[in-house]
Amino acid sequence: MISLAVVFGYVHSYPHVYRLSFFPGALIMPFAFLYLRRKLYATKPSLFDLLHFLPFFLYLIDYFPFLLLSGSEKLQIYLQEAKDPIRIKLAYSEGWFMPDFGHVVLRYILFFGYWIAQVWILLKAMQNPNHPFNYQEKVQKNWLQIFVGSLFLAIITPLLALWLGEGQTLSNWINVAAFAASLIQVYYLVFHPEVLYSLDTAYITPKKLPLDASSLPLFEVSSDESLAISEYEDPILTIQSSKRPASEDTLDQIQQVVEAFMHSMKPFTKPRFSIRDLSENTSIPVYRLSQYINQRYQINFYGYINQFRIEYFLSKIEAKEHDLKTLDALSSECGFQSRATFVRAFKFKTGLTPSEFISRLA
Repeated sequence: MISLAVVFGYVHSYPHVYRLSFFPGALIMPFAFLYLRRKLYATKPSLFDLLHFLPFFLYLIDYFPFLLLSGSEKLQIYLQEAKDPIRIKLAYSEGWFMPDFGHVVLRYILFFGYWIAQVWILLKAMQNPNHPFNYQEKVQKNWLQIFVGSLFLAIITPLLALWLGEGQTLSNWINVAAFAASLIQVYYLVFHPEVLYSLDTAYITPKKLPLDASSLPLFEVSSDESLAISEYEDPILTIQSSKRPASEDTLDQIQQVVEAFMHSMKPFTKPRFSIRDLSENTSIPVYRLSQYINQRYQINFYGYINQFRIEYFLSKIEAKEHDLKTLDALSSECGFQSRATFVRAFKFKTGLTPSEFISRLA
């Protein structure tokens, strides 16, 4: 919108908007890259990611004296620059240390570099048969491909304009390309709003975690744990669309990714590891994980996690760690917060209490 104000001469009425269009321009591609990385690899933002915004801060510092000018002073500069259509659209000569055309050159280098990086991480995910991207719904996969492809349109159109000798109207080409890319994305999202919520056609209804231990196989709630669970544990999610169970191929693919993550990272050793944590680390939607656990094991998430905890405990017993540590210490290392929960889960898995199991090994 700011660029259009310059193109159509509305800066006369609103001189303070002059040269502000570079700010969103410096943010679009870093945010696009971080968004795609988050969608594909569930990577959490870090302080290191602030480096992606160095061009934005560079422009802010370079143009800070200009931004402090009054509206009349900015209008005088605009009228002077307007005598040359190329300079007013591309020179960005009002800064105090960057050379003429420096910001535009830097912006297009960054645009193309970030786009290449997005293509690379997308192809990397597509070529990895174990990556969750390869069994996401078609709508989700198409969206990420359209998202990256539409950004290429915003990059290549101005370059084609330069190659065809249309430098005089380059700014117009930039605006048209950006508008077209946005229109493609908006069009897809309007007809596929589930992309915004990582949902398919199944509807999810949260249910509060019941505090009755008898209703939860492999999971027992003692009186001192009830408050902690109600505050911190995720609700059990029930898929109401039972007409569309997941296919066996889909369940097999989910199982492959989830079990690989469980065995390599052992997240179940964290007492409050939740289904949302699992979703975030595997990029599998929560409702898909819930559907997988319910269809394949007919238990809830906590029962499913406790199975991994018991298997991990058994591996410690096999390694003779019980000769050096108490059973309570070992169960705590496996992620159990309560001895009662641990004993119940162990007996469900083996048919014996932990003490009985160990005594039979002697």
